[in-house]
Amino acid sequence: MTKNVHRKGSGRLLERSGLRLLLIGCLLYGGQLTAQTVRINLEKTNLAQVVATLKERFPQTNFSYNLEAFEKVKLEKVQAEAGNLKEMLEVLKKQTGLHALVDGNNITFRHIPPALPKEAGRVAGKVLDEENGQPIPDVSIRVGNMGTVSAIDGSFSLNLPGGRYEAEISSLGYGKKVITDIEVGSGTFELNVALKRQKGQLAGVVVRGTARKESINALYARQKNNAAVSDGITAEQISRTPDNNAAQVLKRVSGLQVTDNKYVVIRGLSDRYNNVLLNGAMLPSSEPNRRNFAFDMVPSALLDRIIVNKTATPDLTGEFAGGLVQVETRDIPTENFFQVSVGTGFNTQSTGKDMIGLDRGKNAWIGLASDVHKNRRA
Repeated sequence: MTKNVHRKGSGRLLERSGLRLLLIGCLLYGGQLTAQTVRINLEKTNLAQVVATLKERFPQTNFSYNLEAFEKVKLEKVQAEAGNLKEMLEVLKKQTGLHALVDGNNITFRHIPPALPKEAGRVAGKVLDEENGQPIPDVSIRVGNMGTVSAIDGSFSLNLPGGRYEAEISSLGYGKKVITDIEVGSGTFELNVALKRQKGQLAGVVVRGTARKESINALYARQKNNAAVSDGITAEQISRTPDNNAAQVLKRVSGLQVTDNKYVVIRGLSDRYNNVLLNGAMLPSSEPNRRNFAFDMVPSALLDRIIVNKTATPDLTGEFAGGLVQVETRDIPTENFFQVSVGTGFNTQSTGKDMIGLDRGKNAWIGLASDVHKNRRA
């Protein structure tokens, strides 16, 4: 009797163990289903279609959104992969700007476009000695939160996000200089700096100036201490003149003559002995029957600076005997602009002074003849 009871108790124990194993297996199998990876892969779609795909992937959740507004949000490509709904919402938020407000089993969507990153740009230039025009190596250049040192030829370059910056340039034995108004956009901002040597022991010297003035100072320092004979003019100087094109600008450079208001004669030598570089590239002749270039085709608003070399140096092309005109243009503008200039003039020899002449009448200035002229015709 005792043996039968023991066998029945053992059978019930085995039955309960089997049920427990079966229940654990079902739970593990169900857990694998809930942890299954969810993927969304759409092309040429809109935000409403992305939410509709979420409904198919997660039918037990209620979604609320503005269908008409979401259909207007066009998306080129959406690729998302996540293990659950929470992770999927974070991925879609980064890709499409889809923000979710979760309240239990209900989710409300709104669209906030992701912020566009500012265009990155570059600040590059050279650091020169103000006294002898020689490049200064190992100069500390700091623009915003970025810094670098100049190379052995004085050149430096920094990649920065778009914006306005202030630069601090310092070197041992030279005064520290702070440059403002540095606009960094999609192109390259050229910053040439001339540093002044310290005399004796100074507590601290800080020279402040704008980036435009620094371009003029660097040009003057190079021109004064250059081994070759050269001259030039910068955009800051051009802006103070009424000149409309490069031919008019070149009239203000010493040693040059402009013929026919467009051709340049350097040191008395005709056009065939001169050459022109545009941003370092050789320009062909603008005339079919002779070697020449018409500078009136280049507007003065596009000029950054013009440097005229009158003697040859090893770093320049040898295809000229009179001179080499190096034209450098401004960077591509990042914004549209409209420019209007107004000018006037008068003759100091005649304006406001009495002169001997015929009676012109009171209405001659508007083209009407006076009584004197009418009587003479009669």
